[in-house]
Amino acid sequence: MKTRAIVFFGLFDRIKSVITEIIGQSDCYVICNNNDTDLKKQCNGRLIFLDEVVDMQACTAAGNLESEKRCYELSSFLFSNLGDLPYSQYLDTDSENVIARGIQVGLRLYYTYINGFKKLLEQFDIRCSVLSPSYLDKYQAVAALSKVYGIPSIHLQHGSWITNEILLPEVCDVVALADNFGLQILNQFPVSGTKKYVTGTPFTSIESDDVLDVSKDKLKRAAAKELLQLDPKASIILYTCPFMEGLYLTSSCLAFQFVETLENIISVAKAREEMGKPTIIIVRQNPGRTAIEDVNAILSVGEELNYNNLVVISDRKDSVMTATDIIVSSMSDSSVLLDACAAGRPCVAMHMYPRGAHLIGCTIMSNYCSFVQDYEQLNAEINGLLDNEEYWLKRQHDGYKFAKGQRPFSAYQGQKNIGRLIVDVANHKTVNFVTQEQFNS
Repeated sequence: MKTRAIVFFGLFDRIKSVITEIIGQSDCYVICNNNDTDLKKQCNGRLIFLDEVVDMQACTAAGNLESEKRCYELSSFLFSNLGDLPYSQYLDTDSENVIARGIQVGLRLYYTYINGFKKLLEQFDIRCSVLSPSYLDKYQAVAALSKVYGIPSIHLQHGSWITNEILLPEVCDVVALADNFGLQILNQFPVSGTKKYVTGTPFTSIESDDVLDVSKDKLKRAAAKELLQLDPKASIILYTCPFMEGLYLTSSCLAFQFVETLENIISVAKAREEMGKPTIIIVRQNPGRTAIEDVNAILSVGEELNYNNLVVISDRKDSVMTATDIIVSSMSDSSVLLDACAAGRPCVAMHMYPRGAHLIGCTIMSNYCSFVQDYEQLNAEINGLLDNEEYWLKRQHDGYKFAKGQRPFSAYQGQKNIGRLIVDVANHKTVNFVTQEQFNS
């Protein structure tokens, strides 16, 4: 008799607490590719690392062979149907080769994960496959093969904004959403057969209503500045860029947006300082991006512009949020925007694109976040928020009330909910999800 197991393909550190919930609520083993030995010690011998039971190098080699076989015919099919698309006349041999290489990389991962999943099926009674985060190629492979073998699959949506994977044909059977905001976006698309649940996550929460008490909020902000060793009299701008919290130079378009927007914010901060208004810019990196070369690269942007109040922080998210006066994102499809509203901090976002889930999300948030189209608008909005307390308080109040309605669960509740959802799906039980009020009682 095969051992019953739940398998995770992809597991970010900040969602791994869900594993202990599953172990506590189920008799299934858990298989994942996050080789965290400390986590394993907490799981009573029921956490298995993927590379302990599957030779992923062999699966990768097999995936490479399969992708090479299929890449040419798939590329040929795609290129033969590009003729009527805009700008197709600019495609040359070099650009087609770039596209073909991208296709081949995707196919390699697709078939690598199909081979890996098949090896697991030989050894275990897989009760459920879970994807988080759900990168396209891995996601499609696991979702497709799960359907073939009648295994329920769950997509743990990693943030508030809906990703493309959910909208593609091979969707999972169940999607767990971080908040009602994501559900509103997803409900605008015909995702047939997918059951949708708002679970919350172990890393998204919401401040207490104290954030709207001006005197209490000022005291908390002062304490956070002291903890972070920031000038207590300075205005604080938190700057972030989704997917670019380190200088990922492999993504040149995002790198350009990151640097250009940062240079513009620095020019605003310098102008304010010349008027006697001290201003500090914090760039908060993703906790996984702490390499000193990233920090030095970001700081060099300030050095080149003779600006010395640029700070890079990769941890202490709550303190950074609390100390901040406003949050600026160089992209508008970011969960950071809802995080800002939940923390009671006004937010400004650049680069809104009029398409799909992006446009729907921006439309929903348009009354609670300032979306700007150029740097002149960005400068005006930053100065307006920092100099006009009445406007700042209105943005804070409206944004917080909106976020509170979108996030019905605390981070702790989200962790419990996801564990319960996965166990129920694995046991083929009807999922009866609790409301926040029922949970609290």
